[in-house]
Amino acid sequence: EEQRGEKMGILLGGICIFNRNKKTYHGYEAPGRELDEYERVAIKARYGCRFVTSQINYDSIAAIKFLTNYANYCKQTGGRPVTVFVSLSSIKSLSLLSLLTKGLEVYIPREIRRRLQQEPDRIGELSVDTATEVFSEIIDSMKANKIDILIGLHIEQVSIAGADLSLELLDRTYPLLKSL
Repeated sequence: EEQRGEKMGILLGGICIFNRNKKTYHGYEAPGRELDEYERVAIKARYGCRFVTSQINYDSIAAIKFLTNYANYCKQTGGRPVTVFVSLSSIKSLSLLSLLTKGLEVYIPREIRRRLQQEPDRIGELSVDTATEVFSEIIDSMKANKIDILIGLHIEQVSIAGADLSLELLDRTYPLLKSL
């Protein structure tokens, strides 16, 4: 079966890290030239990628900057933008916060890390509140700035103990996504 000229059944995807810096060595075309993350995603799209999923995100500023730059770049170059899945996660414990920031190198702004660390008994609830705020800021910016990129929502459950928090995060963020 085909849909819009593409075979159904296989869909190529990739990852993106909203706050990844420019880098010269990146393994993509344009060797020796520094590329931003949105440029790397555009290259992935040219080679057949149809979606990217972000690293777990607690930074609306980096996400908004990426989405804005990527939308503008696609308009300028005539490239077909891929769908961007924004990944969110709850954090059930201080050890999970440490795993995310140190082990998996998830960027969590200092003030958010501090707030989570100051109230370890409420870290799960605070992480859901924070992730919801971040996603809300992304959606609001997309609406206000008419960012023409399809986005999706990926709720990552990092620990089995946080399943209830992941479901709560999904319940709170899905309506925001539907409002686009």
